[in-house]
Amino acid sequence: MKGIVIEIETENAAFSDDFEEEITMILQQAKRKIMAQMTRPPCLCDAPEDVDVLLDSNGNTVGVVRLEEMA
Repeated sequence: MKGIVIEIETENAAFSDDFEEEITMILQQAKRKIMAQMTRPPCLCDAPEDVDVLLDSNGNTVGVVRLEEMA
């Protein structure tokens, strides 16, 4: 079974104008990244791949999304 981990840091300027819109955009990004992760071979490293990072509307890295094997 796989689990999904989404981490988002919300303390930068992009979230101060319209928090709900920014979160919606980032969660849509996360959805696309999860779908892509499901089609590629599993990563054996702990560090997220560059394609797994989440960006805010200003282009800043604000988080990461990853699939994990669950026990």
